[in-house]
Amino acid sequence: MVNVSVIVCTYNRAESLRDTLQSLVDQKLSNGLTYEIVIVDNNSTDRTREVVDGFMAKNGRPFIFRFEKRQGLSFARNTGIEAASGQVLAFTDDDVTVHPDWVQEFWNCFRETGALVVAGKIERLWYCERPSWFQDELGGPLIVQDLGNKRKKWDIERHTVGANMAFHRTVFERLGRFREGLGRRGELLIGGEDREIFLRARSAGLPIYYEPKAIVWHKVEKERLSKDYMRQWFWDIGRTLGHEMDWKWHHRFSVAPFWIWKQTARSLGRWIASQFKGTGAESERFASEVWLRHHAGILQERFYHWLPTQKGKQKCVFQEKGGFSNEN
Repeated sequence: MVNVSVIVCTYNRAESLRDTLQSLVDQKLSNGLTYEIVIVDNNSTDRTREVVDGFMAKNGRPFIFRFEKRQGLSFARNTGIEAASGQVLAFTDDDVTVHPDWVQEFWNCFRETGALVVAGKIERLWYCERPSWFQDELGGPLIVQDLGNKRKKWDIERHTVGANMAFHRTVFERLGRFREGLGRRGELLIGGEDREIFLRARSAGLPIYYEPKAIVWHKVEKERLSKDYMRQWFWDIGRTLGHEMDWKWHHRFSVAPFWIWKQTARSLGRWIASQFKGTGAESERFASEVWLRHHAGILQERFYHWLPTQKGKQKCVFQEKGGFSNEN
């Protein structure tokens, strides 16, 4: 059996994927460690297949290619799991490059700690200048994961990030695979699939570790630092969070948890106040707008869940059986 299967799901990022695959081909291994690279094309329309075929033809590393027509990151990841043969399944994205020791350090952590889930460090790799309107509080789309420079058990409430995480194969046998109603789908920036499986693993009491030596660099590109991208990301993630919230009996009257109403009111107050500030307050006006959108997205999704009619269910960005509606 292969020791580690690296699963890369990709959608219309052919040129960026080229960098990711090159960094995976250049891995340094020791003590007989073996790995394979599983590439899942999630219905791309660009030159993705050409790039993949080029790497498979020119490099001696073992590649597995799958095409997943069903649009959605969780569909693609589950297809990768089915194709993989490794004891450890490591996931990364098509807009990162990985450290030359990435596979080895993941394997070392599993072997030395008895972990069943391991998350590595994610650092930002800037490909563009930081806009004047950008504030650090808007850093969610610019993925980072840094719990320090020492290996340790995962002891914080924040969930692991899908761009750099690994699971022992038995986790999927025990808990099931990624929830297919969650995760990015085409141009929709819905998320939550990594958070959901992390919460399942934590609830099951599985040992989860952070390995700082398993490093990936996540690209920060101009397209991701546009105002339109930020608006969409915070809105879609808001709707994701609204969908994932547990239903409580008192939500029949409040629609959503009271703390969401409170945060929405604060965001509205902040946005109103920002409109009266001077010309140098562009960053504050935009940050307040984005957070207001985020909380409004949560409330909208909760409202659609609250509606007792089929019309309400159809308007949910998520459907009951795990798919997305045609909205948006």
